[in-house]
Amino acid sequence: MVEKKNCVRIPKPILDCDGVGVLMDKDFYINMTSHFDKINEEFPIKDVHDKEDHLLLEFIDEKHTTMYNLKYGDQR
Repeated sequence: MVEKKNCVRIPKPILDCDGVGVLMDKDFYINMTSHFDKINEEFPIKDVHDKEDHLLLEFIDEKHTTMYNLKYGDQR
């Protein structure tokens, strides 16, 4: 079970074309994987959930979620 207080929602660059979601950045997953590796060194990531229109980044506790938002929140 995912606790919302330990998660950060990262929207995917998706364009809705007649009800079909099209990923607009072909390197989105590659860039996010390298970003997650970088932040995992500072703030331990528990899991990453791939949803239809966003990624859900789950941290081990609320403290790490808050620290991530303070440091990287404005860059999303």
